[in-house]
Amino acid sequence: MKKINTSNVTSTSRQPFLGRSVTHLVESVKEGDDSIVQGIIQDTAKATILWGLTNSTPGGATYTLTAGGIYFGGEVYSVDAQTVTVTGANRLVAKITTTYQGGDPVTMTDGTLKNVHEIRKIIFNNAASGSGDFDFGNISGIYINTINVINNLKAVPVVQTATSNGLTITANNVSGTFGYTTDVYAYSYYILHNICHLSFKITFTVSGAGATIDKLRIPLPTGISKATTGGETYSQRGTWAWKAPTGTTDYAMGLVYANDDGTEGQRLVLYRSEGGDDEITASVVATEVTGFISFPLA
Repeated sequence: MKKINTSNVTSTSRQPFLGRSVTHLVESVKEGDDSIVQGIIQDTAKATILWGLTNSTPGGATYTLTAGGIYFGGEVYSVDAQTVTVTGANRLVAKITTTYQGGDPVTMTDGTLKNVHEIRKIIFNNAASGSGDFDFGNISGIYINTINVINNLKAVPVVQTATSNGLTITANNVSGTFGYTTDVYAYSYYILHNICHLSFKITFTVSGAGATIDKLRIPLPTGISKATTGGETYSQRGTWAWKAPTGTTDYAMGLVYANDDGTEGQRLVLYRSEGGDDEITASVVATEVTGFISFPLA
């Protein structure tokens, strides 16, 4: 980023603050804002609502807009609350408008008066399509309460990993003792607003005599810890499937719970039914469990 180095300023050595020094700082702010916004939106060529700009009179020719902020052309602009009525074939058209701070113009050293403290905002007008900087109909929005809802957020990165957190698969045994060998993990997930959306596929071979179980606990991928406090217990549910060809319970479906193990935040709990009263017989065969769940992170 662009900065002004003031480390050379001392009680005996002053640093001149030049016109290009002001330009340097202005560019620093603009470039910083531009970098942040480009990090979260897909199409930087579009005018994008960052906040506000809701219309309290939708469906008609009059737009009653709240105040807000718009990113356009590499800059972030404030927008005042305004009401505009569109007539005929006109459109709601945005125009970048410059006013000046109270007190301008200032007196320059050569005695001339100049306006220097610019206030650049976007104002919407009733005008012909294409006559301004952009039409309101072409705008994008980050939030769902914007007038024209277009998801312009950058794609959320999807993480794929074959590494669990190292914990074992455990079961609640009704009879017998559950055991397994040769477990292999495949996870795919993305995180949005602190909610983990997780898909999983875990394969293993049941060992010993198998067991009749009413729930299975599977480890989360490495680095993921689910919330376990307050209302998080049972608050997030998904679905899962059991696949064990030639086994006593060869195929089954059920629910995934984010948490029903008290304070543990490292496993998901798999039931064959919501009440946990429908059992699975784990035969000594190759077994696969797959599923999907969304849950809040710790």
